[in-house]
Amino acid sequence: MAWARGFGRPEPSDWPALGYFAVAVLRCLRFDPAGAPFIGDNQHYFFIAERFAAGIAPHQAHFDPKTALSVMLSGAAMLAGRGAGMDEVAAARAASILAAGASVAAVWCLARRVTRSRLGAHVAALLVLMPERLYGMAATGARPKVFVLPFILYALLAAARQRPLAVGVGSGLAFLTWQPALLAIGAAIEPVARSRSRVGAIARVCIGAGAVIVAYELYFAWRGALADQIEQSVLFPLQYMGHSWRLGATATHARWLFALGRTPSLDTVLPWGFLGALSAGLLCATLRPRWAVEQLLAVQGRPAYVVVGLLTFVWTLFDYQGFPDRFPLLPVGAVAVGWAVAAGTAMAARRWHRRIAVAGGAAVLVALASGVALQIRSTQPRSRGLNAQRKEAAAVTEWLEAGLSVYAHGCVHLLALAHANNYVRYGFMLRGLPEYWRDTFSARGFAPRREGKLPDVVLWCRGKERYAEPWLERFYRRAGRPYFGKGESVWISKRLTRRLRRHGCGQGGDVSRDCLLAENWQPLAAR
Repeated sequence: MAWARGFGRPEPSDWPALGYFAVAVLRCLRFDPAGAPFIGDNQHYFFIAERFAAGIAPHQAHFDPKTALSVMLSGAAMLAGRGAGMDEVAAARAASILAAGASVAAVWCLARRVTRSRLGAHVAALLVLMPERLYGMAATGARPKVFVLPFILYALLAAARQRPLAVGVGSGLAFLTWQPALLAIGAAIEPVARSRSRVGAIARVCIGAGAVIVAYELYFAWRGALADQIEQSVLFPLQYMGHSWRLGATATHARWLFALGRTPSLDTVLPWGFLGALSAGLLCATLRPRWAVEQLLAVQGRPAYVVVGLLTFVWTLFDYQGFPDRFPLLPVGAVAVGWAVAAGTAMAARRWHRRIAVAGGAAVLVALASGVALQIRSTQPRSRGLNAQRKEAAAVTEWLEAGLSVYAHGCVHLLALAHANNYVRYGFMLRGLPEYWRDTFSARGFAPRREGKLPDVVLWCRGKERYAEPWLERFYRRAGRPYFGKGESVWISKRLTRRLRRHGCGQGGDVSRDCLLAENWQPLAAR
């Protein structure tokens, strides 16, 4: 919020942000965070967070190329929740929900400053409440692209108040949540340009960013994980996750970003809104360049917003891979549309009559508020799949307690719910990881070996078994799925399968029917 320490005193116009914070929290709660299952990438972010809460540094428990502040915050929330007797899943999700709520509140504050209009601020805040997937992800996971939003917006708000030190802090925190969010440092251009001592302003920006980054690195050095952190979040992305500036790739990303050729949805409204506002701004700059520059520089916060907004839009086109990549663009697009609506109503008031402008603005607000209310009311939470995942985790716990070793790939959340480490840290398929494996494990290729031994059981989820060949089918036999759902398969080592059959389990070729039960593992492990 605007009244954070070192940022500035509250302004009367900021108090509606608290209402929008509450609406955003309600928007998330409609997705049933207490019972919704872990899906997609949320599964491995939750695993890293749970291991952090257990005292294991990120990058040691799980190979992940992103900076880890978001999972550290989620893990800290889990620790606090345990101390208060709160369910750890609910505690982790509460942190994500609060981040989403803070983002909407910050959108109000930023739009109020950029547009100089309460109407523009209301439009921006209501629009950013529309996209369904943002709040669905906030309610069910620990995604970096949810946590990064308040930090980016904080940097922009600090720039609007000419606080270069706070700009550095916000940009540094954004970078530690997701590396490309370092683009938020572009907000520093305004306080530096407006400062009497530009060298001093630049120094304060660097001190702010450097302080949080140094503190982050000191934690990993303290935990003995600094080499792992640098390898995974710096060297691996640079070497194995390269990008292409080819026009064809950018055109493909644009088609995905704007959902061209697909049914329009509320998730694409704000990218289109930003593009429309950008086009209108470029047209004004072409027709009346001097006036456009005067309008841009007349209000503190506008230059920083425009710079960061353009950088965010360009990066999203460059690196778009899936719908979470839209998230950083949503607040930018909401403020852009709010600015356009505020400018349009002001023009209408000058050209026609103030009452016409007021009526038009009121109609826009009523329509948007009705849309948000309808979205909240019509939100259908996912099936209470978390209970099913807890049952799956209970089965994993039985195997571990019986002395069996388990490697999970693509479903490490089951290990998190079982409070267990993975057999090795490669528990999720990433772009560039097969090439990394080839270079790291040489001609022998990757297999989940620890001290030369393979695990007894492999949980392989979300498909892509082809990445495991030849080791998976060479050393394991696929079993049935008495506990596990669609897309999740259980593989038992052939060595263990032979031992099971020798002891009377799985006769007739069906190893999975009875042999995954703990009462069959336990006596075998005791031998």
